[in-house]
Amino acid sequence: MLKKYSENELFGYIHPKMLIKTFVGGRIKKLNKIGGKIEAILKKHSDQFYSDREILNFAKPLLNSDEIEILTDNLWRGTYAAIAYEDVRCPAVHRFSGDAFFIKCLNLRIDYTTGTNWVNKMV
Repeated sequence: MLKKYSENELFGYIHPKMLIKTFVGGRIKKLNKIGGKIEAILKKHSDQFYSDREILNFAKPLLNSDEIEILTDNLWRGTYAAIAYEDVRCPAVHRFSGDAFFIKCLNLRIDYTTGTNWVNKMV
């Protein structure tokens, strides 16, 4: 949806590491079965983002038609949008700690008592 409404193809690209995170050992059992079959090929290609077509081409020889359909329907789980939601938004919303909260992946500290925010020196 982000790809569609932003008119930026970049948001539709998929990172294999995010798919592995979702499809291997995740909460959704039908995805875990597929993840077991495609994990090795995703790891082999985990150095960059890919289009949905490229990911499906990697996976097709390893999956049956029903699994390809499930994978296709769930490719969004590996997109930039999913990464932003899972690794940035969720921690910011769900893991508060005291009066201030630190988003480690962005090195951004937000102090909710004063309403100020700043970016710390990158480590």
